[in-house]
Amino acid sequence: MNTLVKKNPKLKKVFKEYDSFSSDPKNKSLLEARRKSQLYINTQVVAAKIEGIEIGELKGIEKGKLAGKLETALDFLHFGMPLQQVCKVTGLTEKQILDFKKNQVK
Repeated sequence: MNTLVKKNPKLKKVFKEYDSFSSDPKNKSLLEARRKSQLYINTQVVAAKIEGIEIGELKGIEKGKLAGKLETALDFLHFGMPLQQVCKVTGLTEKQILDFKKNQVK
């Protein structure tokens, strides 16, 4: 960074101003408060991203479980099990099973 400052007089002036500004105890306190605030915000953003990923994973697992139950329900029906019994075994409603069956590619 020193090389950049040496090559650019405007940068040298900026760093000098910053050093002057940050050496004042009041300003130093403000800068530290801002740094802590940014750190807190960044931590919250990361936590929100992690939570979003976890929620997405849980939704995916639930969708997978439902898809598995629906496939099993169709298998039971294919082998002649009555629809009401399939509902009891899988925990699915008749509507869920019939809608899924109707939307299957033949």
